[in-house]
Amino acid sequence: MRPYDEQPLVPFAYGIDASATGKPKLNLNALLTKPPADAVDQMAAWIGNSLPKTNTMPGFVDRKGGFPNDYLKTLAANAIDYADTNKEATVSAQQMTKESYRGLDAYPLISEVILHVKYLGIANLKGRKVMYWQMILFVELWNHTNQKVAGKANVSYENKLSPPPI
Repeated sequence: MRPYDEQPLVPFAYGIDASATGKPKLNLNALLTKPPADAVDQMAAWIGNSLPKTNTMPGFVDRKGGFPNDYLKTLAANAIDYADTNKEATVSAQQMTKESYRGLDAYPLISEVILHVKYLGIANLKGRKVMYWQMILFVELWNHTNQKVAGKANVSYENKLSPPPI
């Protein structure tokens, strides 16, 4: 067995600012010893400083999609939650502000949804044709951590479909 010899250096790669490449990576284990808010601030600043300073990747910080307001801090909180050993999400003290962020931690995510539709037949009911269907909803949850996750979930299938008038 050969040892794992990866250098803890930022690689020379597209999308990483030249000022960060070839320098030591941020030590995630060292961040885990700090208070969560301090660790998030430090990692978000490091990510921000490593982004290109040109227009080769414009809008990286603004492409947050459905994330809370501070995208870089959300990325940092999720990295910290992925590496820590607790099941508590790293969440900002201020909620729904420009500086808010949230990590996921040991929280299962929906990875697949299947709606099984089975035609059961047709019948005459008071002079009308009635079709019978069976619908079963399956949801697969993915635990993306190495921690046990327990809990309950309610799943429902809802739509605004209505049968056409006869």
